[in-house]
Amino acid sequence: KLAARAIGSAGIVALAAARARSIAEILVRPASLPILVFIVWATLGLPRSRDPWVSFFRLGELFVFFLAGALLYVEVTRHRSAHIAVRIHALALLPPLLGALTFALIYPEVAFHTSADGIRRMGHKFMNSNVLGFCAAVLALWSTYVLRLPLALSKEGDRPSRRECALAAASLVLALYVLFYARSRTAGLTFVLGQGILWFPWARTHAVTGARHGRAQGFAFVAVLAVVGVAVFLGDVVIEWFLRGAHAADVASGTGRTGLWQDLLLLRVPDAPLLGSGYLNLGPEGTFEHAGHRWNNAHNTYLFALVSTGIPGLLCIASIVLLPIAGTWRAMGRGDAPERAAFTLLFALQSVVAVASITGFGISGYPNVAMLFHYGSYALATASLSARHSVSNAAVPQSPHGFQSLATSAEALSR
Repeated sequence: KLAARAIGSAGIVALAAARARSIAEILVRPASLPILVFIVWATLGLPRSRDPWVSFFRLGELFVFFLAGALLYVEVTRHRSAHIAVRIHALALLPPLLGALTFALIYPEVAFHTSADGIRRMGHKFMNSNVLGFCAAVLALWSTYVLRLPLALSKEGDRPSRRECALAAASLVLALYVLFYARSRTAGLTFVLGQGILWFPWARTHAVTGARHGRAQGFAFVAVLAVVGVAVFLGDVVIEWFLRGAHAADVASGTGRTGLWQDLLLLRVPDAPLLGSGYLNLGPEGTFEHAGHRWNNAHNTYLFALVSTGIPGLLCIASIVLLPIAGTWRAMGRGDAPERAAFTLLFALQSVVAVASITGFGISGYPNVAMLFHYGSYALATASLSARHSVSNAAVPQSPHGFQSLATSAEALSR
């Protein structure tokens, strides 16, 4: 793992160096400041870590994720399409889901595990159930977005191809299968939240008028009624899936997480309110003892940032979460219909990450899919906060080598 990460990181850094001018322009954006400040601030607290070199390595990975997103943004800018960016991020999640399905069919003992209370869940040696559920939720949201575009876009050339629609339909079936058997409550709730965002704000996201708009609204209404009807008909199944054999009180407490959060707030935060316990550390020994167990993760991104990097770190993480949401919300009202549709999906996905970070690993802590996705789309999601770097407004000439400098785009736009 260390070798693979080192090779991958070196490749990303080398690509960033080759596009130094474009990457530098992204790094000096105001929206990039919280990420850079967080890394610097967390570095100052490394002497408090139980193993400073491990924490330093993890911080380096976080920065590499951000660089990867900046590189993707530079390349996507050449095509003037946010649709391409979200497609890249979504389809990048196909391999782990296909791998999970393959193991489920061939080696189920690798793909599934049975908990102490007898609940069988997908996600074991192959991948954590909650992380697998997050992957499925993101892929399902992208698939839904592609399949509904023909209903929303009035121009034939703006609609996705039949091949892309077929890929989205197959991806949706796979994602729903994995999401159901991973049995991740957080992933299930965020999937519902994302679908709500995708289906309801038609008027804001699409310049659709007349009969097509009416058909789209009607289809959305029927789809919602169908989902509600299925939920009512399969009420017992839905409740059993969500509770996973636990009592409602256990679910309300986050299966013990709320007690952990309370103890961390009362016992750990006062010890080091500014620098924290050191990045990825919940105490001087690295872990925190609660309810007879040693915890190495707060299972809450925001609290983990507060405990490990102090109040300044928490403020940075809050900004890193909110700025992409604000940027995509702003972009939803600009550009042509396909561009607004793509940013609607990106807004839904950023909202999903923000909610999933409440109980999951999130964007601060041990590397995971949510962190890679969030920082990988950060530059694009915050682009509309600066008109100069807006994807939908930039004129994008290509260089002879196929690489595009954002400075050249801005110069062309000014001309």
